[in-house]
Amino acid sequence: MQFRPRSLAALLPALLVPGALFLASCSSETGEDLDGLDETANLPDELVNPNPPVAAAPLVFSEACAAGDRLTLSAVGDVLLHMPLQLQAKSTDKDASNDDFGSLWSKSVPLFEKADISYANFEGPADESKAPSSYPAFNYNPTLMQALLKASIDVVSSANNHSLDKGSAGVVATLANFKKFGLPYTGTSEGGDVASHDWSTVIERRTASGKTMKVAYLACSYASNSIAGATNGIPDSKKQVLNCGRDRDFIMTTIGTLAKANDAVVVTPHWGVEYELKARPEQKELAQAFIDAGALVVFGNHPHVPQPWEKVVSKKDGHEGFVLYSLGNFVSNQVEGVSSSTATWKSTVMYVGLTKKADGKTVVNGARYTPIYMQKTPIRSALPAESAAAGASGKATVSFTQTMYHAQNMTKADAPTVETAASLVNGVLTACK
Repeated sequence: MQFRPRSLAALLPALLVPGALFLASCSSETGEDLDGLDETANLPDELVNPNPPVAAAPLVFSEACAAGDRLTLSAVGDVLLHMPLQLQAKSTDKDASNDDFGSLWSKSVPLFEKADISYANFEGPADESKAPSSYPAFNYNPTLMQALLKASIDVVSSANNHSLDKGSAGVVATLANFKKFGLPYTGTSEGGDVASHDWSTVIERRTASGKTMKVAYLACSYASNSIAGATNGIPDSKKQVLNCGRDRDFIMTTIGTLAKANDAVVVTPHWGVEYELKARPEQKELAQAFIDAGALVVFGNHPHVPQPWEKVVSKKDGHEGFVLYSLGNFVSNQVEGVSSSTATWKSTVMYVGLTKKADGKTVVNGARYTPIYMQKTPIRSALPAESAAAGASGKATVSFTQTMYHAQNMTKADAPTVETAASLVNGVLTACK
């Protein structure tokens, strides 16, 4: 699958297609709040109010100042819509064919607009033939896809432990809706022989010099560090979800092929153990393998809390890759006052700069982040943690993420523009000379 530069005219036909009518779902206020609590009710004490790992120093890449054409990628974590969030979308827009999912993240949209390509994890199916549902088996109104496009999300992963929550037919319906609304996706297929499908998606963007750069995205699921956990314990008998473990050899070969045909490869694995703030050895080993195979960037998901980042150097050709083990939640009802863990409502918009040099080689030039906070108010919303509306909880989020990723790598939400490649240098705001 290949997608070219954003064109409003090209997207309008897809954006104007009305979604199918969803059945109404009712819940008491208590039931709504418990919806997000169920997942975190039995966390061990050390995960209830966790201390993030201390970042030793700002993240530095050796070719930060290399000349060339540049792009900035952004990424956020799980779009995980517990029922309170689905009901909010319905209550703020009475037209059931166009639920107002934008109310969940409207204040964060400018952060995506400042990047060239923005990514999110689409956590669950969107099958209009079935009623909307929540934990433990999710299902969304497909107009969620339309809302993400409007929010400047350019590509999503569909490979996660909730991909099969509505069975094989749910995967097929979700794929049809991705295509209907024109939202690029990676990680799932109609099923059959794994090698017979193109699991990746390629996004093209023009640089400031007018040249085109192509970035390939490839997703796989390996949640709970087991093949069974990759799909919530539901057997993937038709092989509809690319599996980081079962399909490892195919994935590594695919990364190599994509690296030769494109300027950069981004891998988005669904891995790790929920609510743990440190990456497991299995994640680190797999990340190294992704980089060795030719990937430049790895954006991880699944733990529902942030995990550290690091520079990983390829053991094969020495290129430097950026690995973020978990982006955490983007929007969910695992929010303050509901979740048992204080880390489930603290997250970031992550930025990674890419530079394509004159010799055709693309390198990572730096990484930055903007803290965001999932606010539990009558209108739940993901908003920049530095904003006045975030208050003390926003300040706690900033402190948490600065400890995780180092204060010097943070970029302010109210900056006129996100610092692109020229100023993603050594984690400071100064540009290369």
